[in-house]
Amino acid sequence: MMNQNQTIQWMDFLERAVSPYHSVSAASQMLDAAGFQPLSQQDTWTLERGKSYYVNLYGTSLAAFRINRECRPEDGFRIAGSHTDWPCFRVKPAAEISAAGCVKLNVEPYGSPIYPSWMDRPLSMAGSVAVRGEDWLRPRTILVNFSDPMLVIPSLAIHFNREVNKGVALNPAKDMLPILELAREGLESDGLLLRLLEQETGVPAGDILNFDLYLYNWEKPVLTGPGRNLISSPRLDNQTSVYACLMGMVQEKRRSRGIDVAVWYDNEEVGNKTKQGAESQTLLRILEKAAAGLGFDRTDFLSMLSASFLLSCDVAHALHPNYPQMYDGQNRIQMGEGVGLKWNFSQRYATDIQASAVIQQLMENHQIPYRRYLNRSDLPGGSTLGSAVSALFGIPAVDVGAPVLSMHSARELMAVSDQDSLNRLLCCFFGEK
Repeated sequence: MMNQNQTIQWMDFLERAVSPYHSVSAASQMLDAAGFQPLSQQDTWTLERGKSYYVNLYGTSLAAFRINRECRPEDGFRIAGSHTDWPCFRVKPAAEISAAGCVKLNVEPYGSPIYPSWMDRPLSMAGSVAVRGEDWLRPRTILVNFSDPMLVIPSLAIHFNREVNKGVALNPAKDMLPILELAREGLESDGLLLRLLEQETGVPAGDILNFDLYLYNWEKPVLTGPGRNLISSPRLDNQTSVYACLMGMVQEKRRSRGIDVAVWYDNEEVGNKTKQGAESQTLLRILEKAAAGLGFDRTDFLSMLSASFLLSCDVAHALHPNYPQMYDGQNRIQMGEGVGLKWNFSQRYATDIQASAVIQQLMENHQIPYRRYLNRSDLPGGSTLGSAVSALFGIPAVDVGAPVLSMHSARELMAVSDQDSLNRLLCCFFGEK
């Protein structure tokens, strides 16, 4: 079980990962502290056995790899993947809208957030700003996090809709626009956001070319229950898996053979079909360059791929105590029962019997609790990156994740012990011979 310091470190990571950019930044800092060396995609690599490296992929994705002392083509790559993005709202350009004495921001839903969960909460903004550089082909980017509560999406009072508790349809273009400021006298609403970015970055508004800003729930992670054995937090989907993959990478224990790889993709919540998403060629290029940097040729690299294995990490659906009828009667997992081993016969998850047997043995050998999870047969459920990467690489894969409630809400719930189980699985996956 995680001790108090380990739990605090995990919660600190959840609090810092307020956008995919910040998730990558926080992960990179942990890799730096563990002795990983940064690489650029554009450079030619000369790599050493026994060393560890990472590559920032377009700001919101990241790949890290450890080259073990003995590294032959037949040892392959041992890969764990997760994603840095989460369902939320993103700010459009020329965002300010004046209405009813207020300045609102024009936002667009990203992924599939549960709209009501975002209402009447203190929200903030974080992301990246592109500014003019000396080379027009390489504009500078600056991470921004306003840190303080900046916005609220107000709900409509029940007095205007007495049926609201029976359910109400929310239009994201009308009902989900957050209030930023009062349209007070002397305030120029047009360009207000740029002026705020100017204050935040120290860059003149005229030199700010563009921004990529995410709304996030400003409320902090908290432990709940008399025993403090539950955590209520934003972004458990999927920073739980981001963190577990990091724990596996930065641990001191390491196996003697092969190459261990962790990849943190972006855009899983919108289908993976981007240069930084799981269906891109980016990680394939990274791994082929790593093989070349060790002196292997193309044939060696293909042999390495054939000997590889993928552990796809994303949250699982915990059994909801108020809605047990929504789950399969036999294959379900409760909070506190460990790692969810996720199956879907329509291949929304990549797990098959042989790959599953590998991970089941690993977990049983190390007393890591787990349960199989399948959706109810008449509910298709979601999907994740496992099938995409498994098909692209042509390698076996297993989908796993910590069970959570309120998935895609602005605030989710899980058992602390399940994060510990997921961390242990990733440490064993990368540390076991």
